[in-house]
Amino acid sequence: MEKEKLKKFISNNSLDENIKKVIEQRLEILNGFIVSNISGVNMKKCVKDLELFLNNNKDFMKTTRLSFEMTHPKFISYLVKKDLSEWEIECCCLYCIGLNGNEIANYLDIKYFYKKSSLIRGKLGVQSENIQTYLLKKMNELR
Repeated sequence: MEKEKLKKFISNNSLDENIKKVIEQRLEILNGFIVSNISGVNMKKCVKDLELFLNNNKDFMKTTRLSFEMTHPKFISYLVKKDLSEWEIECCCLYCIGLNGNEIANYLDIKYFYKKSSLIRGKLGVQSENIQTYLLKKMNELR
């Protein structure tokens, strides 16, 4: 379903060229894995392409947020209204793609990520609920 939404956005000529580039890059990587899985060929190239894409975590976080702005605009608006910084919104997007706090901390190489996630929790008003669970529920609620 996400892939179909992204394709729809690409075909819309009113999209900014940078956003189109982000979508095309992500679809190209995804399509490479799909073809590789079906054909059994080029898996090493797909893995290398994905590693290159993920190596720059700042760019990856930015492009992930851009993807969410297109596919989940109400959710991003909600986060903005809660006064989250760009970086905090990008972290929320990482939670929503399936990473937990430890994985985000490792990916971003931040030792005390729990302090940063506590700030996010506070801004969102999340008390005892798991932040990832909360964010996924909110994202689905705002579709």
